Amino acid sequence: MPSEINLAIIKRVLHLGKENNLEFLLSRIGNGITITDQYSKILYVNSGFTRITGYQYEEAIGNNPGMLHSGRHREPFYQQMWESILTNNFWEGEIWNRKKSGEICPELLSISKIDDPENKTYYFLAIFSDISFLEKDLPEKINLAFYDPLTKLPNRNLLYERFKTFINHIHENSSAVKLSALCYADLNKFKEVNDVYGHLTGDGLLEHVANTINSHVRSGDTFARVGGDEFVFLLPNVGNEKEVNFFFERIEKELKKTIEINGHQVSASMSVGVVFIPPTSQLSDYKKLMDLSDESMYYAKKNKIGISFHRDL
Repeated sequence: MPSEINLAIIKRVLHLGKENNLEFLLSRIGNGITITDQYSKILYVNSGFTRITGYQYEEAIGNNPGMLHSGRHREPFYQQMWESILTNNFWEGEIWNRKKSGEICPELLSISKIDDPENKTYYFLAIFSDISFLEKDLPEKINLAFYDPLTKLPNRNLLYERFKTFINHIHENSSAVKLSALCYADLNKFKEVNDVYGHLTGDGLLEHVANTINSHVRSGDTFARVGGDEFVFLLPNVGNEKEVNFFFERIEKELKKTIEINGHQVSASMSVGVVFIPPTSQLSDYKKLMDLSDESMYYAKKNKIGISFHRDL
């Protein structure tokens, strides 16, 4: 939703208060909606907020959304989230929050920073939904639709959905200055691990790789498994080649450490192909960008250079 429309909605809701047709419509939306001022003081919540969190309108107004913190996320998670909001005017991801009852539940949350130049201020618009039902049926439903059942990483379907959200965001926030990257990664000599030690050890190594890399990706990144030993990273606002190199150097250092799986000493390394995403990209460019990053990965693997950047865009 363009920021101008968001601002118009926010002003109308705040000006007219609860007794207006727009608020009536927002109250019928299943998602929770929160509007805060620039100091993160809650100015408005809809009935979806009350239904999901258990807090009534009067209990929420004037408070800080930190009242919902579950304690599951460490400080770096929130630091990265706010860095994305303040730099790109947007963040989206999964988060665990605490209801009034004390129950902790997973939510899909998006936060937009909406500037109000006329009044020299800004607002934060948060929209969230309870995805507890997905967590309960994770083995049967989430893994089949959007997640890889072995590593629990996003699969091709969810990667595409995240790319779609990313494209919509960069079109609505053209002022974002940092580059974003799509990176295709393939494990080196993974077939040898399977052939020599068996598929159970190979699967264990894939799980180890997934867990290791997940500890390094930022909250707004997407790290997906798209094939047997193939992975894709969608890295919004990553900056430049130096930052991408540093990101993968840290990962490679951890992967090369020998670990024991099923009594066997194994380690891993990756070949990575990187393509920076032009700010004018469309959703229709997804396949082309995937192909280019894949080609760059094979160049890196063939020449044993670790990482290769595609520079023809």
